[in-house]
Amino acid sequence: MDILHLFGESSGLKTNLQKSNVLPIRCGEPELDILQQLLPCEISVFPCRYLGLPLSLKKLTKAQIQPIIDQIADQLPGWKADLMTRAGRKVQVQFVLTAMLIYLAMALDFPPWAIKAVDKLRRGFL
Repeated sequence: MDILHLFGESSGLKTNLQKSNVLPIRCGEPELDILQQLLPCEISVFPCRYLGLPLSLKKLTKAQIQPIIDQIADQLPGWKADLMTRAGRKVQVQFVLTAMLIYLAMALDFPPWAIKAVDKLRRGFL
């Protein structure tokens, strides 16, 4: 708790412990007890979601990655393609989907099958 207090004093930020979670990685029961005493906030476990992305200690499964692909597909509703010019569709694909893929690639080890699935969605929209 002292480290969070020092951080708050030096940065001017405050930690809201009601909104905070602790995500211990491969900790035993004694370490969890110490964490609970030092940081009076909720202790979560893996796998979990952070900033909309699944986090796991192991390689993500197809079932965990498929909802991400579905979210990307929701950004390209097919009925809108007929209402947009080809240039508009290209801009939609370039700036929306490419930004989403870059974000995913930085955070996750996105498998080749998922990249192919997203490319198929992009081609279908154009």
